[in-house]
Amino acid sequence: MFTTEEIIKATSAEFVGNVGKITGVSTDSRKIKAGELFVALRGEKFDGHNFADVAKKNKAGGILCDHKLNIELPQFIVHNTLTAFQQLANYHRRKMEIPVIGVTGTNGKTTVKEMISAILSKKGNPLCSEANFNNHIGVPMNLLKIRKDHTHAVIEMGMNHPGEIRILSKIAEPDVGVVTSVGRGHIEFLGSVEEVMRAKLEILEGLKKDGVMILPKESEFYKEMRSQTLKVGVEKIVSFGCTEKSDVAFIIKKSNDEGSEGVLKYGDKTAKIRIKFIGKHNCKNAAAAAAATLSINKKLSLKTIVSALGEMGFVGMRCEIININGAKYILDCYNANPDSTRAAIDFLGNIKIAGKKVALIGDMLELGICSAKYHKEIGEFAAEKKIDLLLSLGTYADYILSGAVDAGMSENKIKKFYSIENVKEFLKNEIKAGDVVLIKASRKARLEQAIISKN
Repeated sequence: MFTTEEIIKATSAEFVGNVGKITGVSTDSRKIKAGELFVALRGEKFDGHNFADVAKKNKAGGILCDHKLNIELPQFIVHNTLTAFQQLANYHRRKMEIPVIGVTGTNGKTTVKEMISAILSKKGNPLCSEANFNNHIGVPMNLLKIRKDHTHAVIEMGMNHPGEIRILSKIAEPDVGVVTSVGRGHIEFLGSVEEVMRAKLEILEGLKKDGVMILPKESEFYKEMRSQTLKVGVEKIVSFGCTEKSDVAFIIKKSNDEGSEGVLKYGDKTAKIRIKFIGKHNCKNAAAAAAATLSINKKLSLKTIVSALGEMGFVGMRCEIININGAKYILDCYNANPDSTRAAIDFLGNIKIAGKKVALIGDMLELGICSAKYHKEIGEFAAEKKIDLLLSLGTYADYILSGAVDAGMSENKIKKFYSIENVKEFLKNEIKAGDVVLIKASRKARLEQAIISKN
């Protein structure tokens, strides 16, 4: 994978030991394979240098460290191992010379990433970001997995502080950048939705100047994002959405608890499309994925794209439909913020079903001083959408439920819980065939346990 000279060139390391060949890179001394380079990262609660002996025992080919160690392993000594790890990933990305698609946004990142990968898999062999490895360690880790047989790389980029996307984009140097959405996520650290937009646009700092930027046409920030994109010299911009005004559009004809269908439109070309994903937001996600893939491979037909999207299954705990005894549970609790929660409740309120519409809403995190306000607004919106039963659990449950009551929801239609086990018991006894239950909260709430056993 790397020669000694390549590692030194990429990281400006001081080398101690015998010249050899590095077969791979790992940050976990327990899982390292023979011949791989062990990167000794430092964290708040750990220091990888303390596990150099484990790496040696597992036959590591060398170690990337920030000081000379008393161990018989080839050592690449650098000032900062995390920075060097990122530099090595960037070197590898350039060396492999395949198109890279970078995906960021408040909502929809993982779904769009998986959709892009599914489409590209029809005609190639893309590398898709593993799991949710979308931070300063996960992005370089994924880039280092690019192999000669890969045709593309689809890299998710997450953040909750300013400057983080800038770093990730400069490491990945995407040919196509995608902003899926701009919403009220991570307000605690960013301060305003305008700052969220600016943070997402940091992807431009690594985007190639002849690259393509994919932007959400229906966002209130579209014009500003387009302007900022042109200002940095990126001229190719493709918009997506659910209206004719978008360059790539998913025109919705029908959306219910079985999925969504309509027409995928690109220029004067159209194709019928049906996806298993529910809600307008997921139709926008499909349009974003289509826009990205058409930008990276203009030979792709709409027929290929709609076929790939139609075959896709659910992306774990993101609008995942689970059928239990005739009732449907919409498991959408991988993450949550005011906009994604509002979109989920809007969908629930609009569908036609035989039974009750039930919303189990937990905490939305990283909203800072706006937390109480935003949770109260969600309760108000649930009342506005005439949800039959509103359930809540968590730190902000009182705000959600009081918001609903203040907006006119009867108190016999709300219920507060103090444990997952109580919620589970309630759902087991009260939910009947024909009912639809939305479960929405941030990841730390673990609300999926209300219907899925810990075992």
